[in-house]
Amino acid sequence: VVVGIITETDIFKTFLELIGARKPGVRITMYVKDVRGELARMAKAVADVGGNIVATVEVPGTDSTNYEVLLKVTEASKDAVVEALKPIAVRIIDVREG
Repeated sequence: VVVGIITETDIFKTFLELIGARKPGVRITMYVKDVRGELARMAKAVADVGGNIVATVEVPGTDSTNYEVLLKVTEASKDAVVEALKPIAVRIIDVREG
């Protein structure tokens, strides 16, 4: 019994929603240490500069010591977000505004 069909377009639209692509703001991708409380540190750093995290994606990083994290942040400037997250990031991979 066929219940429905999921197309590539459906998957693409869902992915765009997951990363907050349709909302204006700053998207930053970085490696962070795989330690307890790191996500809380990122959230506090963003909040401290007046930002609001509207999307978060976390996937395994380059090895077992880190994770690759994508944050979509609104209500804060690109420079403010980058400066706030620099002390937490092992390495910032990409920063985009839009």
